[in-house]
Amino acid sequence: MASRFIQAANYSLISSKVLKYFSVLIEKKTLIKIGISTGTSPQLFYKLIADFLKEFPENREKIFVYQLDEWGGLSIKDSSSCAYYMQKYVVDAWDLRQDQCQFIDGSRLFDKCYIHNLSQVYKNVSLDLSILGLGVNAHIALNEPGSAYNSQFRIISLSNTSKAHSMLSGMVKSDKPVCGITIGFKEILDSEVLYLIVAGKHKKKAYSDFINHVAEEICPAVNLYRHPQLLCFIDSSSVK
Repeated sequence: MASRFIQAANYSLISSKVLKYFSVLIEKKTLIKIGISTGTSPQLFYKLIADFLKEFPENREKIFVYQLDEWGGLSIKDSSSCAYYMQKYVVDAWDLRQDQCQFIDGSRLFDKCYIHNLSQVYKNVSLDLSILGLGVNAHIALNEPGSAYNSQFRIISLSNTSKAHSMLSGMVKSDKPVCGITIGFKEILDSEVLYLIVAGKHKKKAYSDFINHVAEEICPAVNLYRHPQLLCFIDSSSVK
């Protein structure tokens, strides 16, 4: 299947369309390993999955979730962390056990053994589905502009755009992360299926660069075109 672009008139409708594709995919699987991105774009979709699992609870045991990135220095319990987001909007909402989850602890940024072991986990996981959002600067996970298609799980310096991310808005400037931990494009492209959800007027420039195949030095998201099963879901009202 080639890359496909699915549009709907608003955020609610496009999130419902993502769920339709997801419900078909999960029914085919006896086990499904899902990469979880944070942010506002996939948040309604995650809620719809929670509702879906209440209606079809037999699918819950199939699911294993993997956090795709984290702000450097933030612990799992920090309310600004990606892990906290995943616990709230995915693990708790979907009623998953902790042994169905792989978190990234940003407070262990400088623990070389921990980072190495995590890199091995992500190198070997072969995700069935990666749920992705498009960053304001077209980053995917925390793969910043210039990230190559063969980049791997690593610590990465944050761009000024990422340092200003809304997830970090409640933090004192001096405490804000300057680096992150992220899965690489190599691991993302090893996923069986990719869902890229684009929502929010602030994503208009990034989406324009993406659909116009601007170079990866400016628009890292273009690396996703290398994947044979990329599904891009667009809230038309936010990118016109």
